[in-house]
Amino acid sequence: MGPRMRTSQSRGASAIASSDDGRSVLSGPRPLPPPPPFKVDELPLSVRSKQLVTATGGDAFFHGTRGSLVGFDTSLDVGLGLPSSSSKELRRIGKIRMTWEESVSLWAEEGEHHRGRVRLQGSSFLNADELTFFDDSVVACTMEAFEDGPLKGFSVDRFVNGQQVKVFGRRKSSAASASSVTGMFVNVTNSETFQESPSKSHSLSLSMNQVSLKERSFPLQNPLSDIIIRLAAAMPPLEFQDPTDYYIGCLRVPPTILPGLFELSWHLQEPLPEEYRFPLRKDVYRDLPAGKEVLFTTTSELLDCRAMVYDVLSSIICTNPSLSAATATSRDSFIGLWDDCINRVISKFCSVEMVIIRKPSSSSTEPLQDQWPNVTGFVRNFCLWRGEETDQVREGHPDPSSSLVEKLLWTYMDLPYVLGYYAVGYMVTFCALSRSQDRILRTDLYSVDLSSPSERLKALVPCCRIAGLLPLLADRCFNTISNVGSYKQFPFSDFERINLRNGSIMEMTPNTVTRSFSNKKKWAAVKEIYDILDHRIPHSELICRACEKDLVLVFKPRGCKFKPVNCEQLVEAVKYVTKALVALHDLCFMHRDLGWDKVLRRSDTENEWFVCGFDEAVGAPQIYPHPVAGADTDARGRHAPEMGRGLHGVKVDVWGVGYLIKTCGLTNVPKMLRELETRCLDQNPEQRPTAADCYHHLLQVQSASSGAPY
Repeated sequence: MGPRMRTSQSRGASAIASSDDGRSVLSGPRPLPPPPPFKVDELPLSVRSKQLVTATGGDAFFHGTRGSLVGFDTSLDVGLGLPSSSSKELRRIGKIRMTWEESVSLWAEEGEHHRGRVRLQGSSFLNADELTFFDDSVVACTMEAFEDGPLKGFSVDRFVNGQQVKVFGRRKSSAASASSVTGMFVNVTNSETFQESPSKSHSLSLSMNQVSLKERSFPLQNPLSDIIIRLAAAMPPLEFQDPTDYYIGCLRVPPTILPGLFELSWHLQEPLPEEYRFPLRKDVYRDLPAGKEVLFTTTSELLDCRAMVYDVLSSIICTNPSLSAATATSRDSFIGLWDDCINRVISKFCSVEMVIIRKPSSSSTEPLQDQWPNVTGFVRNFCLWRGEETDQVREGHPDPSSSLVEKLLWTYMDLPYVLGYYAVGYMVTFCALSRSQDRILRTDLYSVDLSSPSERLKALVPCCRIAGLLPLLADRCFNTISNVGSYKQFPFSDFERINLRNGSIMEMTPNTVTRSFSNKKKWAAVKEIYDILDHRIPHSELICRACEKDLVLVFKPRGCKFKPVNCEQLVEAVKYVTKALVALHDLCFMHRDLGWDKVLRRSDTENEWFVCGFDEAVGAPQIYPHPVAGADTDARGRHAPEMGRGLHGVKVDVWGVGYLIKTCGLTNVPKMLRELETRCLDQNPEQRPTAADCYHHLLQVQSASSGAPY
């Protein structure tokens, strides 16, 4: 923002004032004389320089809702600029700059936080048609925009956050105005504001100070009223002065390395850098409770993180209306407090999408390890954040600190730890869960009392630190899967929730899989199929519990959705599938939906695969066409062509075997397997082998490859 200039006051002269509601009014005993009957170019230089002050019609900033024009002399003799009858000749003694605030945005690409581009397409930047700016070498450069591609409409040049930029705009001539040129001095100041864009980019909104000098034709019926009208249009939108998203973007940057377990407690309590603390207005900062300095600061600049106050701070420092002395004995009354102070903050500061699922207290009939934690947080589909909560520890009920450990099945390979918390009423303890040989260890890191606003503020720093660690943990799990090589074990999440395309929801616990259905008819149909196939199909999932009231089916075993990483695993997986199909086809049933999402590896054994998802299974043959779920190319290639025509039988599952080999993702598939794939994907079902033929062919592949690498 430009300097605030002092205005002169002439006694006995009319002046521009402002009413309480921000509307400017004219006062004074002298009426305005008529405008001059000549153009500006016809005036003497001494008069023209003064005349242009009032003819700009808006090149001044009305600061706030009260006060006078900044940098504008409000006395009548200066405001009119008419030739004086006095013998005194005016002379030019210097120049002044009239400034006001306007905002433009710098849009940053993914990974950039301090450099960005200006959106030029569709922009009415200073009402100019062409823009020229001075670069660091003070060379005039035309501001050009990309004409196509993902950056279409954005400036080719990028600007550094906080740099000083001088911009000149030119307005093209038109029939209404023979010549209209605008020169602008743009001072880009450092009042950064980040905004989320649909493409996950960042927007740096920067305050700009301008000086504009327009040369235009007269007459103006009322130059001062035209100025007053334009002053309102020059006011900056308030949202561009809120840098909340910028500071959140800075705090979302994860640390360069993942701290070790013994360094973790110190890391969570390390104060945030002062330059990344949220600036607030002095009056707002003054009214905050003690402990505010951990995440907030105050500044003399026009920076005020209102969004941070509304979205996060207000719910932390305000009293929860659902929590009182009468309701403090109920777990549900504390949920709002735990979520506002812990889970919502961590999700907001996590640099990647984080899905938090809150589950009610599980039924005591389930094994403790198969009960979901009260809170689970998923980053890249890995459950790396979890919490156990209770209003108070009761006799006969598990302590949340112990149930947090007992519900965990370590499936994360060499990951150093996963993070979580346990809460007993107002007391919350952050902790890390790690594996030591065959035991799960809990390491308490930091405790906070949420009973007072000042104590709740102290929880913000460890929450920000945890949010930065979760993406690093997820990346390590994901990279282990990508670079697993010949390893037979994979990291996977002990808890997982998948929304299936047919309206049902599948939830995986350490040992079971629970599916909930949207209607009773579908639930009953699926249950009937599994009841027929119960214990009659090897290497397939079974129903271990059914609940008609909740429309829930619970299956065993728990599987992991992974494709084979080498040809040895591919042969093993397809061999288990064909063995299950042989038994299924002997019962005159067919699966009809084979794919790698329906072929899972057991989590409790090292290298055994099984078939699941018998929802579409029916007796064979079928004379009616089976509608393929989805019309995309993958869905059409997944299902045998005769399924859409009408009559089809068990050979549709043989097509599925060929589809499994085709979509395994391996490049060095042996020739014998490629031959089997070709035979299975024959358009004529009569030419395809049987499931038993496929099984024996795979045994030959294993025998031929024994002692030799695939």
